[in-house]
Amino acid sequence: MRRLLLGLWLLDEHMDRRKWMGLGFGVIGILLLLAGEIRLLGQSPLGTVLMLCAAMSWAAGTVCTKRWPVDMPASSLTAWQLLLAVVPFGIGALLFEPGGMSFEGVSGRSQRRRSDDQGNGRQNGVDTA
Repeated sequence: MRRLLLGLWLLDEHMDRRKWMGLGFGVIGILLLLAGEIRLLGQSPLGTVLMLCAAMSWAAGTVCTKRWPVDMPASSLTAWQLLLAVVPFGIGALLFEPGGMSFEGVSGRSQRRRSDDQGNGRQNGVDTA
């Protein structure tokens, strides 16, 4: 829906019957998905705002790649997008994640060690037996 609205504005797209039907079905689908949880969105306004910002940025990215096409394979473009997304995701994680960021378990090493320790009667590397 947001992509369609941005496309109307930035790409001078015209609405035809098919697009109106798609917009209507999209709105109905969103309302059906949110029907039981609409109250929960109001309980977490920051999460709701961040979710809407993410949807708007996705729509803007889609419209921008349509307006200014990039001459590279889709896999390379995706890799660049993910690489550039690390910066705002990292800042967001530092700002909003309780307790900061943790890289524990990234390699799987710490989880393997923990399970090995539990099987050997050890807790956090210390004998408990």
